[in-house]
Amino acid sequence: MNTRTIITRLKAHTAAMLWLTSQAVAAGELCGNAENLDNYNNDYLKNFVTLQKGTDGWLFRDMDLKQEFGPNKTSLNTLVKLNRLLKQQGTKLVLVPTPTRALVHPEKLGEIAFNAKKAQRSYKDFIKQLNALGIATPKLYRLLEKTHNEPLFFARDHHWNSQGAQAVAKLTADIITASGKYQAIEKLEFSTAITGNDSNRGSLNKAAQILCSQQFAPETFATYFTQRKGEIDLFADTATPKVVLVGTSNSRGALNFNFSGFLSQYTGVDILNNAESGSGQDKALYNYLTSSEFTIHKPRFLIWELPSYYSMNNHSTLNRILEHLESQQKTARRAAK
Repeated sequence: MNTRTIITRLKAHTAAMLWLTSQAVAAGELCGNAENLDNYNNDYLKNFVTLQKGTDGWLFRDMDLKQEFGPNKTSLNTLVKLNRLLKQQGTKLVLVPTPTRALVHPEKLGEIAFNAKKAQRSYKDFIKQLNALGIATPKLYRLLEKTHNEPLFFARDHHWNSQGAQAVAKLTADIITASGKYQAIEKLEFSTAITGNDSNRGSLNKAAQILCSQQFAPETFATYFTQRKGEIDLFADTATPKVVLVGTSNSRGALNFNFSGFLSQYTGVDILNNAESGSGQDKALYNYLTSSEFTIHKPRFLIWELPSYYSMNNHSTLNRILEHLESQQKTARRAAK
């Protein structure tokens, strides 16, 4: 067999392998590397332990498959204390622990082991527990009680999509507008419109490419923009926000899901968005509550968006926030004497 024949056959073999790989990708298959924990060996991949395939091209990671929700007793007490300190300073905390992808879309799991009823019951109990402790929390478990015509999350990314942001914003607005503190806020009118489409390569998709050299197609999603109606008073007091949002890249990141815009749409209030991409469960909260911005202009409402896969049991940052707020209170008391 001459060299030219060998090269021709190698090219044919390579082409066949690429075709087979593309068919596996189209079917949502993953290679064996995704099952080996040792392969999740860098700062990016460690966030996606352990990739599994669902149906319809959906990918899941362990954090999506959480079945027990809520922090331990010590951390719950820390949250209650945070809520009380903010209340004493005139700010109502609204905690928004967004549901996981598997909670909302168990129909996409395929053969992945997941006790959906147990997980949904735990999540619902968690939210009810927060409200029983006096921490205002939207009834996000309602998102689990119906089938959605359009997914609220991406198939191959850990974020919600615009539909998910809108659904969570509506339930969050419901708890804000039911509060007595809301009635004293001047209401504005907002309009929201679709501005086009964007493309999301997908964080789980990227992990699959690194682990398996396999890549799924990017996902498109509708983009929205919310703006105030009517003339804007250039001399209005814009330095005193009534509602502030802190949270993750769901609320503010490279991809815009218009969560703060939908909140304005449903509440009739301008939202100051202080969320931070890559901030984890409480970095954005810490940065805002320890800032001069909060010290000088305390809002009526503080919305804290965070995915419910965070346990909130690593409460060292929350303890630092409590120390800061308590110090502020002592300083204010001394100044008042």
